[in-house]
Amino acid sequence: MNSFSIRSIVAVAAVAALTFVAVSPASSATFVETVAHTGGPSGTNHASYWESYWSTNYSGSTTCYKVEDANRWGGSGDTFVADFDFDMVVLKYATSNDVWIDVSFGDSMATQTAQDISHLILCGEST
Repeated sequence: MNSFSIRSIVAVAAVAALTFVAVSPASSATFVETVAHTGGPSGTNHASYWESYWSTNYSGSTTCYKVEDANRWGGSGDTFVADFDFDMVVLKYATSNDVWIDVSFGDSMATQTAQDISHLILCGEST
């Protein structure tokens, strides 16, 4: 292979890499806090708790729902990649709930302690 061909290959690879970086969106999700688990019918395992949390801490209201199907976040692990836009995503693991807001499609969120997610609370889903 001559030096012209090698330089051409290197140039094409460099342009491809720069194009990928230029069009890859930055994560817009913002980690807010970790909320300790509370039990009972109005506790943190229920969507209604998080709807109240949203209306107390942010303007307006949102509708939340609980997702226990692990296939939604890849079957196991500590990371969820948003498959829609959400007002808020709560990653439930062990006795903690990590709260993320302003979540956009493709944003990747992980538990703060690298423990596996047990379920999700998803709020304000939009496509």
